[in-house]
Amino acid sequence: MIKVREVLARNLLTKSGIPSVDIVSNPYIGCPHKCVYCYAEFMKRFTGHLGETWGDFVDVKFCDSKITPRRAFGKTVMISSVTDPYNQFEKRYKKTRKLLEELLEAGANVEIITKSDLVLRDLDLLKKFISRDGKKSSVGVTFSFSTSDDSVAKLAEERSPAPSKRISALKLLKKEGIPAFAFISPILPEITDVDRLVKLLKNITDEIWFDSLNIHNPIVFRKVMNFIKEHFPNLVPLYREIYAEGMSGYWEDKRSEIEKICRKEKISFKIFI
Repeated sequence: MIKVREVLARNLLTKSGIPSVDIVSNPYIGCPHKCVYCYAEFMKRFTGHLGETWGDFVDVKFCDSKITPRRAFGKTVMISSVTDPYNQFEKRYKKTRKLLEELLEAGANVEIITKSDLVLRDLDLLKKFISRDGKKSSVGVTFSFSTSDDSVAKLAEERSPAPSKRISALKLLKKEGIPAFAFISPILPEITDVDRLVKLLKNITDEIWFDSLNIHNPIVFRKVMNFIKEHFPNLVPLYREIYAEGMSGYWEDKRSEIEKICRKEKISFKIFI
C-alpha cells in the first residue's frame, strides 16, 4: 500500500551541486519503485517522513508559481535527482509533463533520468525541445539499469517497470531522434550482467555510463545485505568482503573489465567508479 499526499511547494527548481547541471527538479517526494539499493532514503529526514518506509509513500508537489525564463533560460535542468519523475502516479497527476511544458516555454535544457517507459507519453514535448526556434537545444533521456533480467529486477526494484520495457523505450527514443543514454547503475557485484547490458544497449544509446553500488549508508547496507541473504546467499561472503571489510581491488578490476568491454563493442562510455 502506497500512501499518497498532495503537498504545496514554494518552487520546483533547486540549485544543483551536480557537475554540468545547473538546476534539479523533483516533482515528487519519495519514490514507489522500492529499489532495495536506493540512496535517496536520506530524504525522509527533510520531508517529514521519519518513521515511514521508503518506497511506501509519495508526496505530489503542487506549486502556484510558474517557472520563468529569468530562472531557467539556457540552464540545464535535471529531472529528477531523488525520485523517478515517471513513477506510476505521474499517469494521474501529470506533474512531470506540466514541468516539461513550463521548462520548454522558459527556454531551459532538460536531462531526464528514469526507469519508466511512461516517458514515451511526452515524446511530443521532447521533440519540441529539439526543434525549438529552429535551433537544436539540449534534451536527453537516461534510463538506469541494474540488470537486464526482468526476474532479477522484480526482486531488486520491486515496483519499477521491467528492464525489457526500458530497452524498448530507448529503441523508440533513438528512432525518433531524441538523445538517449543508459546508466548501468548501481552495478550489483556478480549480479549485474554488464557485458549483456552493453550488447543490448550499444546500438540504441548515444552513450553508456557506469557506477558502482554505494551502500555506505548503514540503512541501505542493511537492506542490501538482507536482499543478498534472501535471494543470493552464495554472494554473502563477497559482499561482506567488499563492504564490511573493505576488500581492495574489486572496483578497480571491475573498471578495467568495463573498459575492455566498451572498447571491444566500440561504444562511447563514462565510468564513475
